[in-house]
Amino acid sequence: MKRLSLLLLAFILISAINVLPAQNTISEAVDMIKAIKNSDPFVQDRKRAEKAFEIVRNRVEVLNDFSGTFLQTLPVDFWNYYSGEGNFKTRGQVLDVARAKGWSLAEVAWLIKGGQCDEHASLMQMLLKQAGVKNVKILRSNSPHAFPVVDLADDFDPDNPWTWGPHAFVPDTWGGAILEPVDTWFEQHNNPISIYFAKGKYYVNNGTDTNREKLKKMMDNGRAYLVSHCTVYHTLLQRFLRYPVDIRKTLSLQPPIDIECPESPKLVLLETSFETLNPETRVFEDGTSQKTPTSHWEIGNGFFEFESVKDGFHLEIYWDQLPTTMAAKDPVPFNVNLYTSGGPRKVEAAFYPVMDITGWQISQAKEEEPVQNLNVNVYKLVLTPDKESQNKVVKEGNMSLSVSAVGRDANVEDGKVAGGSGKFFRGKQPSEFDAYLLELNCNGLAKMQWSYVPEGSPHLKGKH
Repeated sequence: MKRLSLLLLAFILISAINVLPAQNTISEAVDMIKAIKNSDPFVQDRKRAEKAFEIVRNRVEVLNDFSGTFLQTLPVDFWNYYSGEGNFKTRGQVLDVARAKGWSLAEVAWLIKGGQCDEHASLMQMLLKQAGVKNVKILRSNSPHAFPVVDLADDFDPDNPWTWGPHAFVPDTWGGAILEPVDTWFEQHNNPISIYFAKGKYYVNNGTDTNREKLKKMMDNGRAYLVSHCTVYHTLLQRFLRYPVDIRKTLSLQPPIDIECPESPKLVLLETSFETLNPETRVFEDGTSQKTPTSHWEIGNGFFEFESVKDGFHLEIYWDQLPTTMAAKDPVPFNVNLYTSGGPRKVEAAFYPVMDITGWQISQAKEEEPVQNLNVNVYKLVLTPDKESQNKVVKEGNMSLSVSAVGRDANVEDGKVAGGSGKFFRGKQPSEFDAYLLELNCNGLAKMQWSYVPEGSPHLKGKH
């Protein structure tokens, strides 16, 4: 018993001594990371991440593994002294209150020198972004586990590490290793099972069904259903085929590849474009990023990100890739996922057609409380701060839509598009006016637009 008491005292003393390590503040840590330079931007990102990994691993304990069960109960008098938020007795109590009040997970983890995977990932993301590493995303496995990934490719599939790109890597301080993307498929660390994919047992997503899960649901409806929804099925199948052949063979999911689509008129994706709000003129202009002295935002093919250094608020929006071709009257799923941390702030994402709104038929695939149907074919996902907690540390919202190109001659009945000829141009040849546009507005700060034209349009010359 005496020996146990001495051991407890030693742990407490070590914790107290390490309150002020070599890097007293996050700013000092950022300066150390930012000081690392290399002419190759991807090499520079890697080296900066290695330094950030070292700093976080030396400072922040893992609070939800075997050792963390004990460590999170150690006194945190230094927190009580600095925070003025009450007499918290344990790290665990601090984290509970921080999550309820919407405090920055990264800053809390830094102060109490401990955290679970969300805190570790958030701190790594904060350090790297403030040090100039722009492309840092947090992915989540249903194992469950949250982890950061640096330098993801634009068209990455979260559930398929083979698509994350040649420069991507995973600096996971909670797991204790810097991994290459494919290693996450097999990696087990010191755990009995993988905390990422477990060779396909787990999914990695951003709050909605993964590509594999969507395929499984379609297949459960039978072959006739796949044929009647072949455009959607082929879109999902092409993403699935991005897994290497030898990996696909090991998965329990084996979608048929011989489903053929009957001939029907098609729209072809001509281009995608991006606009961002100029903070000075308050006008949207072509581009993928903007910044002010206290915030910055960026949009890409499938993601939008906003961060405020003033109050620690962070917003991420993810959405599905729309297919390169869309058959007439064949619905395509389109999902939008929204995440916030810090706050509190109201945030939103809206999806709608541009110009001829009756050329499309958009509806909710499933009813979700934060989704509003504002007008014909116009849907908005809105997250508002909680009245009591003033926003959770991590707040999520999903919008699941069904998008169908119905062509000309449709009507609006009872607030919805009905009918449509299934033909995408007025005369025998597509004219310059036969364009079908879809747009996603990200919190009034950025827009992504998809431009479709009928198959055979002269606009496609040189494009495909």
